[in-house]
Amino acid sequence: MSESPQSFGSEWRNASTQLWDWVHLTVASWRERSQLRRELNDLDQRGELGRTLQDAGLTSSDVTRLMRAHPRTPQQLAQMMQHLSINRSALLRRPGLVEAVRAMEWQCGECTNWRKCRAWLASGHEGESYRTFCPNAASLDDLRCSEPTDLGVSAEKHGVLVDLRSEEGMEIAHA
Repeated sequence: MSESPQSFGSEWRNASTQLWDWVHLTVASWRERSQLRRELNDLDQRGELGRTLQDAGLTSSDVTRLMRAHPRTPQQLAQMMQHLSINRSALLRRPGLVEAVRAMEWQCGECTNWRKCRAWLASGHEGESYRTFCPNAASLDDLRCSEPTDLGVSAEKHGVLVDLRSEEGMEIAHA
């Protein structure tokens, strides 16, 4: 049985919209990487690259990794945290947790599912389906499933927060 002309037209429009979205994201990513490359080159020519990287907690060996990462990684992770009711700004006020967020940003930047993530966030999905594509799902769950603290999220009884707090010499009271 053949498909109706309306069905074919709808499929074609959907495919062309997906292609346009892909092209748009690809060009935007290229532009952002080019801009970052120009800024890094400018800093290097002025002799300020090393200090700037150090201020950002990066090393010169991180630059290649940074250039491979998809653009807007910190913003996308922040949006995911907000969507999951995790208070990112409170996390960033804690030195040990800053390192954990940075590790999550690197993992997000290297993720091959970032387009799925953007689409999931844009669609306003509720629930746990982010776990199917997000390499930070376990860390995000650790931050979500915790007791109330001054962070706006809970201090974990297990997972990334326990590890960080034990490194800081802080004890966690178990219920």
